[in-house]
Amino acid sequence: MVDTTSFTLPESPEVLAVAEPPTRALLVLRSNVVAGQLTINGKEYGATRLDLDLEQGQYDVTISKPGFKPSVTESPLIRFA
Repeated sequence: MVDTTSFTLPESPEVLAVAEPPTRALLVLRSNVVAGQLTINGKEYGATRLDLDLEQGQYDVTISKPGFKPSVTESPLIRFA
């Protein structure tokens, strides 16, 4: 039989750390036009087929290539836990 009548707390209870919410997210870009040039908020990132680790936030994303109409998108970037 187990004695359940007495219970004592430790002198210094453990404190559990709470993880901060993530502030970065992965932006995965693919294009149906080979080697489309990617610009985010005015900064050139090179040819498409990119995976970028960026801060969460609002981004103006443009994919362009000579001879094609540019694709312009305003994209929120949010990491889902």
